[in-house]
Amino acid sequence: YDKVLCDVPCSGDGTLRRRPHCWKSWSLEFPLSLHQKQLQILCRGLHLLRAGGRLVYSTCSMNPIENEAVVAAALARFGGDVSLLPMSDHCPKDLEVSACLQSWWVPDPEEPGVYYKTWADVPVSKRKPNGMLMETMFAAVRDDMAKGCIRLAPHLIDGSGFFLALFTKTLHRSFPVEVPVMTKSSQIPWRARNEQNHYRLVSLESCEVQSIVEFYGLKDLPEPLLAEYNVKGKLTQLNLVNEPLLRVLQSHLNCKGSPLLVSVGIPLFKLLDESFMTNIDVPSRWRPALEGAWILATKMTKRLLRISLDRMRMLLMKRVLPMQTLLSLGAELKGLATCEDKLGGAVVGTMDSSFWVPCIITGTGLELYARMEEVGDPMPKLLPPLQPRVITETKEVIVLDKPSGLRTEDALRSIQQIHPSAELVSRLDKDTSGCLLVPLTASSAKEFTRQFSEAKVSKRYLAVVHGSPALTGHIEAPLGLVQQGGGAKYRAFVEDTGKAASTRYERIWTAGEEGTHQIRCHMAHAGHPLIGDTKYGGRTAFWCDRLPLHCLALTARDPSGSALRTFSPIPSDLLRFLVAMSQDCKSQVEANRWQELVAGNMQ
Repeated sequence: YDKVLCDVPCSGDGTLRRRPHCWKSWSLEFPLSLHQKQLQILCRGLHLLRAGGRLVYSTCSMNPIENEAVVAAALARFGGDVSLLPMSDHCPKDLEVSACLQSWWVPDPEEPGVYYKTWADVPVSKRKPNGMLMETMFAAVRDDMAKGCIRLAPHLIDGSGFFLALFTKTLHRSFPVEVPVMTKSSQIPWRARNEQNHYRLVSLESCEVQSIVEFYGLKDLPEPLLAEYNVKGKLTQLNLVNEPLLRVLQSHLNCKGSPLLVSVGIPLFKLLDESFMTNIDVPSRWRPALEGAWILATKMTKRLLRISLDRMRMLLMKRVLPMQTLLSLGAELKGLATCEDKLGGAVVGTMDSSFWVPCIITGTGLELYARMEEVGDPMPKLLPPLQPRVITETKEVIVLDKPSGLRTEDALRSIQQIHPSAELVSRLDKDTSGCLLVPLTASSAKEFTRQFSEAKVSKRYLAVVHGSPALTGHIEAPLGLVQQGGGAKYRAFVEDTGKAASTRYERIWTAGEEGTHQIRCHMAHAGHPLIGDTKYGGRTAFWCDRLPLHCLALTARDPSGSALRTFSPIPSDLLRFLVAMSQDCKSQVEANRWQELVAGNMQ
């Protein structure tokens, strides 16, 4: 291989700064138990590396037994066949790096406080296979490791700790052999999820492929193509692979069982779902796949449509362009005549051919046929770093306008550069925007903590939810927190023994035909989760590229007793799709309320 990344399993002690709960599972034995596996993975990676190739070894650990000891052992095992490259040539100039360690002691896993400086000091009973200690754990640092290894210390980079080493290979000693190919067979011999689930090489002359070629007017359809059969043995997908991959898939592997095939190649066509358009005569039930739409766009002479960027955004937002709208687009639409008035799949792109999505032409109109989170944006932009804006500031407190996407902790850090004593007494979720109160002194922090605990602080939020709630409502449901995996640490849930929580809401307007964790959980509990809030059961939507929850106003009293009232205008990213939705207000009353909201007159 030209490039290999060995990001090995490690103790993760470099992440303790942001994951303090890991202290509970940390032990002396854990990194010692990983050393041999880490060395085996690194040596396997070096063996697979071609001469002149590069390999990166990395951990999120600060333990030299997982880092420098592993690198030194691998260098000793491969001799002059591998070496380290200077890391300074590949690091940003403003990245503060630390040199690798030159020496360390190895702890006794069974006797806390006992350390060994050399392998000779280790009792025989502590050595493998009777014990956990290995000779490769002890320092044998080479001169080139000083430049070929770096450490990223958490306190210097304001993040998690990492160790990296960059290897190259000068000589490959494994004997070169061609991949032995089995007797030619259309069926791929590798294992799949069950006996019915399998892959088969399909000819361009087959009836299925020819029907697709005719319907979509394909010229020079790329090959080889693999037909994918699902767990019920039904043909559901055609995938494009290349010749080297096909040779591997058709080869005899010198092992007990092949790797499990879950996904192979680039999907070009998929069958329509069995429940979709079943009562209509569709000339072809094969539809273009999102993954291969950009490939098909260069091969199709039929059913290839181009629309303006604005219409593309409308299609992504609404998921459908009604037939009446489609027929009236004029110059904003190209290629409709190639569909020959037939229902079925189509590939739709922007006029400049930079963005393509799979669609279905139905009796209703042009419908998007892809998951929102996979489609992306037709004109993505690199956004500047997020920074909070100061709304109100006194000697005791500051109120920030936090943008969506900025963590509360990062907003606090920006304030602490000027006010080191600032601290948090409340939070906004990362994807929630609006008013964030930050006390600047210990005494004010104590006072605002009391006000929050006694529910003396009032917050007003703007939220966009699924469904149509009652005009007004009051939700009283005690909340508890449960720890969960993934990107979010906690999730709120309604619990009889939880903390008392009360949410009052008023419906401003209803569009279309249909806060904290407290608001998110309460609205989900009432059957109206926030749009895009998948944590609490909300469905995603392309036009909603952030959590539609904004803290409009905050009311409290400063330590002197004076009223503290702040207002945060609706941010532009939230306002953009709210304006688009407001066109569907059901009544003039709702439209008027909406106009007041946009104008900032609802403070």
